[in-house]
Amino acid sequence: MVDQVHDAAAETEAAALFDAGFALENRGQLAEALRAYDDLVQRFGHLPDPHVRVKVASALNGKAWIVSQDGGDEARIAVADEVIARFADSDDPHLDGQLAVAMGMKAISVGRLHGSEQEMALHDQVIQRFGAGTAPLVRERVAMSLYNKGCELAKLKRHQEAVDCYDEVVRRIGTATEQQLRDVTGMSLFASGVSLEALKRRKQAIAVYQDVINRYGDSDDPQLMAHVRSAGRRLEALSKRRWFNLFG
Repeated sequence: MVDQVHDAAAETEAAALFDAGFALENRGQLAEALRAYDDLVQRFGHLPDPHVRVKVASALNGKAWIVSQDGGDEARIAVADEVIARFADSDDPHLDGQLAVAMGMKAISVGRLHGSEQEMALHDQVIQRFGAGTAPLVRERVAMSLYNKGCELAKLKRHQEAVDCYDEVVRRIGTATEQQLRDVTGMSLFASGVSLEALKRRKQAIAVYQDVINRYGDSDDPQLMAHVRSAGRRLEALSKRRWFNLFG
C-alpha cells in the first residue's frame, strides 16, 4: 500500500511539473519550460510507474522541440534519441504515443539533414511499429508519418506513391471525429489533390478538392478552414484552365 501511495504521489507531482512546463512553453517562456521538463526527468526518470514514465517521455519530447529552436535538428535528434533509448524496448501501450512522437520528430529532422530517403525510412518504422494502435495520439502520429512520407515522395516527383500514402491516411482516419485526426485527414486530402494534378488526373483532383470542401466547409477549425480555402482556389484555377483549353 505504501508503494501505491508513493506512485500516486509521484504521478501527481510529475503531472504538475509537466503541466507547468507545457504552460510556460505555450507562453513562449522556453528557458523556464526547459527547466521544468529537466526537473521532471531528473526527479522521476528512474521510476517504473507507467503513468510517470509517460510524463517523463512527454517532458523529453517537449524538451526536444525547445532545444531545436537554438540547436537545430541535431539537438532535436539527440533528445528524441534519448526518448527512443529509454522506451523503445517497452511493451507498455501507455508509452506508444510519446514514443511515436519522438520517432516522428527524429524522422523530420533527419530528413532535413540527410534527405528524403532516410526520412521516409524512419517514417516507415513508425507506421510498421504503431500502425495497429488504437489510441488517438498513436493514430495521429501514424497518420502524420504517412502524410510526411507522402510529402517527401511528392518532392521526389513520385506522385502516385504520394497519393497512395495520402489515400492510406484517409482510409485509416477519414471517419474519425477527433479534431487532430480531422486536421491530418484534411491535409492529406488536399495534398492528394495537388499530386493528382501533377499526374494530370484533373477529374480526380477536382473530386478530391470538392471532398475537402464538402467535409470541412462548415468547420470553424482554422487549419481545416485554410484547407477549404486552398481547395476552393485550386478548383477555380482548374475551372479557368479548362475554359482556356476549350476556347484559348
